[in-house]
Amino acid sequence: MYSIFLVDDEELELEMIRDYIRWEEMGIYVAGTALNGRDALEKIEVIQPDIVLTDVQMPVMNGLIWRNG
Repeated sequence: MYSIFLVDDEELELEMIRDYIRWEEMGIYVAGTALNGRDALEKIEVIQPDIVLTDVQMPVMNGLIWRNG
């Protein structure tokens, strides 16, 4: 089973993506969520999900996360 991490600054949209998509039927479980890019980056480094689904336009830090190494 794969893990997915979801990122969106719109809380209602984030909840809908998390709760209404049948992730388990696709062999995926939701490992975590975040409301902005900075929070996501911190959590992703700890959780190490297989997939990240992110909004691009967000306050604080956008969804285009670049990492060296």
